[in-house]
Amino acid sequence: MGGKRKRNTALHESDEDVRTPHNRNWPADPASLRSARTFLQSLTQPDPQSKPILIVPDKDVDGLCGGAIIYRTLLLLGVPESDIKVHFVGKGSNIHRDDERENMQSVHARAIVVVDQGSRKAGPIVDKDTNTLIIDHHQSVEFPEHAQILSAYGHEPVATASLLAYICCEPLHPSVQSTLAWLAVLGTAGDLGRSHKWVPPFPDLPSVVRSQLTSKTIGELVALLNAPRRTSSSDPRPSWNALIKAQVPSDITSGQSSELETLTACRAEINAEIQRCARIPPKFSPDGKIALIRITSAAQVHPVIASRWSNSLKSSKLLFVMVANAGYIPGRVNFACRIASRSSSAKHIDLISTLEEFSSLKSGLRKRMGDEFARGHAQATGGSVGEMEFDELLQCMGFDQGKTTQDQEKGSKRASNSLEKFGFTVSPKK
Repeated sequence: MGGKRKRNTALHESDEDVRTPHNRNWPADPASLRSARTFLQSLTQPDPQSKPILIVPDKDVDGLCGGAIIYRTLLLLGVPESDIKVHFVGKGSNIHRDDERENMQSVHARAIVVVDQGSRKAGPIVDKDTNTLIIDHHQSVEFPEHAQILSAYGHEPVATASLLAYICCEPLHPSVQSTLAWLAVLGTAGDLGRSHKWVPPFPDLPSVVRSQLTSKTIGELVALLNAPRRTSSSDPRPSWNALIKAQVPSDITSGQSSELETLTACRAEINAEIQRCARIPPKFSPDGKIALIRITSAAQVHPVIASRWSNSLKSSKLLFVMVANAGYIPGRVNFACRIASRSSSAKHIDLISTLEEFSSLKSGLRKRMGDEFARGHAQATGGSVGEMEFDELLQCMGFDQGKTTQDQEKGSKRASNSLEKFGFTVSPKK
């Protein structure tokens, strides 16, 4: 029984024959997977100039767990902890901005591993001479120059970044499975939810970590670890420190981690902000296909509010929910869109393409919105655009901009396309 379980959960290169021909390219291109493993193994060689390795993970649970898997695999392979640095982009920023590039250049790294940051056509992450590996699963077929790419996009069902990182690292050391599998399960739950079914081609990792991670524990950890990056400071370091130090998940939740108090405080802060913003009712497009909620918050709660409403609203017409936050970055509107999960009409919609189509209705609008528009996944996307451009986008989507954000936050019921007209309750399910 033990041998069979290991065969189902470990995806060594020599185990490719146990997968069906249809899934032999899962979770990524096999050649890219081999190259990524070679890249990581090469980092075990001492650097004559003592330059460090830089890991740049996204700040959500999937990105943090993926980055932690890379970090801890390198430690297992003998890389000294002092040789590994980590960089988190600033609030509302991204790895392609000049200031972020300068911050990363200042580390003088010999190699960079970027995890779950989203991909686009761009120049080098730092420069053409710094060895760079990008591990990602976001919707893109274009990538930064002078980098090795390990992408799960296009290899259905698309693996999370943390699972992709785990499958990449699993053959590199015999202890990866026993010590790091829980990070892949946790990161995947952070992106796909606790109810995600681990059916082939997904490896049966939950059976490996069942004694460590119950559904309740996963929910608790995802909420705790996501909280710091959602606060107004957007600092994920308490979550990162907890993940790289915990030998088992209970080290974080039982108080063995010195970061638990900070994580708990951040969670309380975010929960209070979510409850405040969740009271704001949606406004609907004239055709009833789009639900819009406008909020003002320095915290990154717009994705959470979007997910809550998308799981609560039920209508044969509704396609997606958009939550726009005018308070996250001064002068900009950060927004999150989620497919209406209870609507049969929304099952096959591509949010990125849909938003691109709306933006094309006004000449020059798409170009003015820049590269931070409609990034992410087909059914969960978002972005950050200027306030004027966002109002123009809403006009393209059919919304009347005569109604102010303040009016909406008061929950005015006078609008002809109000929540009540469409037969919904005032608050989303908790």
